Amino acid sequence: MIFQRDYFLSNILKKNCFSIFNIEKLKKIKKKYNNLFITIKVKKKIKDTKKNNLKYIDSFITYSGKIDQKKLDCSSSNNDKFIKKVTIKDKIQLVKIAINELKINRFSLDPKIGAVKSKLIKKQWISNFFYKKRGNILLKFCKKKEIIGFVLFICNNNKLIVDLIATKGNYKKRGVAQSMIYYLLKKKKFSSFVLQAGTVKKNLNSNNFYKALGLNKKKIEFIYHYHS
Repeated sequence: MIFQRDYFLSNILKKNCFSIFNIEKLKKIKKKYNNLFITIKVKKKIKDTKKNNLKYIDSFITYSGKIDQKKLDCSSSNNDKFIKKVTIKDKIQLVKIAINELKINRFSLDPKIGAVKSKLIKKQWISNFFYKKRGNILLKFCKKKEIIGFVLFICNNNKLIVDLIATKGNYKKRGVAQSMIYYLLKKKKFSSFVLQAGTVKKNLNSNNFYKALGLNKKKIEFIYHYHS
């Protein structure tokens, strides 16, 4: 697919939003539409960004791999009792965590989007699960009635894609996120699935987390934004 319309972002940014994977398609869209926001994701860096009025955001790294079965078997199940599927009653807590903890991404790195719109994107992204518009499985990690982390997964054939993942600040680096991923992969239904995740290069914590899981870099793409 050379380009696709992004209705999700269009509704939030109030612009004609597209994603393209070939810089040559930029001119075609610019001629046809006004009030644009275009995401350009390419395998090689674009040299003349000023000519095309592009903002370089960051590189996007996709990780992929199978978690070693021995690693899963040896992992502690002590946290499993804290992990559950979400309900609609959890929405307010989940939105708050998403807004506060998903700090480094291509939207927050773009000053033209701004803090208010960036928060709206994060709010709607996680909320769309409850409207059956995003993801297949959403797990929460709870201590009593407090949700301290969540992972939103997309199931695609034999792939388990981490779409959103967040942990409250005080509970980071305590195995919360890893426990939720392992919890699902230990289920017989998902035991043969490949785990896939992605993040921007500047999000050092996310990159280190996926490396620690044993995932490998599958591809690196360069992200540019166009605004009009």
